[in-house]
Amino acid sequence: MECRLANADQIAQAFAQVHVVWPHDPDPALHLEKRLASKQHQRASWFVIEDAGTVVCSLGAYPFQLFGPDGDRPARAFGAVFTPEAHRGQGHAARLISWVCEHYAEMGTLDFILYSDIDPAYYQKLGFQTLPSYEWAWDLPRSGPRVDMTVFPARPLDPELPGFRYGIRRQTADAIWVQEKQNSPLRLSRCLATGNWLLSRQDHGTYTLLESSLTQSASDWPELLRLMESDARQAGCHRVKGWWVSHEPRPEASWENVFKPRSQEILMWSSLRGAGDPWRADIGQHGFRALLSEHV
Repeated sequence: MECRLANADQIAQAFAQVHVVWPHDPDPALHLEKRLASKQHQRASWFVIEDAGTVVCSLGAYPFQLFGPDGDRPARAFGAVFTPEAHRGQGHAARLISWVCEHYAEMGTLDFILYSDIDPAYYQKLGFQTLPSYEWAWDLPRSGPRVDMTVFPARPLDPELPGFRYGIRRQTADAIWVQEKQNSPLRLSRCLATGNWLLSRQDHGTYTLLESSLTQSASDWPELLRLMESDARQAGCHRVKGWWVSHEPRPEASWENVFKPRSQEILMWSSLRGAGDPWRADIGQHGFRALLSEHV
């Protein structure tokens, strides 16, 4: 068994296998067709372990640029790490992740991120550390104040989010990918009075906030809440959700039970620079700019 960059046949086999956990369509054939055509997955390089013609583990590695106090770094984000049930418990995923990290290290890329849907302790054993991030969601009240919003043709914007020392640097290619990879139409809404904007996605009545010009801070939260709930109602949604990745203190205690550490898609980072990496000591204390729209 060897770790390798996947060819077209191996990619198709890997994409077919993940139908059981990440279906793009209930029909396996349509799922495969949609996944192969997906702008999201086309951006990644795909790697596999194959045993006698059968893919026994696979993952995608997406190109990103990270920023920190000492400058930018090339990075890869791992997505869709998957081992078919019949081949689990044999260390395939750990072996493939380590091999892919070394593969990119030879080309000068030493930083990696991922969003864990399992116990993060698994990835911690492979050198990843959990970064602070939270999720929030609630059902909308039936009524509330209406804010005058103008809806524009959606395009991803860079809110910059001042105060972040670490995070994903938005490049032109990233901005295009953010828009094209979405499985649902995007909505870009701007408040006529303030100019503040929200970028969101609507799925079966749920309003998912992807980005905003407002900072993730306790001081901006009331305005973000006002705009978001009004925009969600105007979009015909009954539920709102999003991520909080800021190092800033979260809103007042009345919201304590709403903001919860992510139980899925837990943000993690790894560096092959060793203990001497200047980021290692404080990256978990300062927040990490990674927007929901950039999730792989």
